[in-house]
Amino acid sequence: MTQGKFIALLWIFIAVIISAYYGWLMPVGNRFVTLPIILAFSVVGILGSYGVAWFGIRVNTFANSRTAFAGLRGKPYPCYAIPLKAGMSIGMLLISVELLIMLAILLFIQPLMPDPALSASPSENPSAPRPCVSPAASSPRSPTSAPI
Repeated sequence: MTQGKFIALLWIFIAVIISAYYGWLMPVGNRFVTLPIILAFSVVGILGSYGVAWFGIRVNTFANSRTAFAGLRGKPYPCYAIPLKAGMSIGMLLISVELLIMLAILLFIQPLMPDPALSASPSENPSAPRPCVSPAASSPRSPTSAPI
């Protein structure tokens, strides 16, 4: 709970900085739409990290007690294997949570916020990315200029 209070207070400072940057210094699109989305996903990321940390503390406490009892029995292999398995389960949860969040972002947010640089034509937006085509590749080749 103490860690959660600290992270909530830290997020307030981070939210002020995010709001100043994306709302005032460098607004992205309509700031009344994009800024709440950015702040909401910062909360989602922090809550995901908090959940993984909570799970890690529980698994680590359980693994420590099992390792201690295995050490009292004088068995060397469980003293090595139990913490290794606990660490792998925490790592798998972390990867799974992050992949689930990224999947949700790709499935639900992308259609709502199209990239204006990619949708504009080069005459409308001169800073839009252009395809890389060399002059030689765009001109038709004659049969005599074919590579050997």
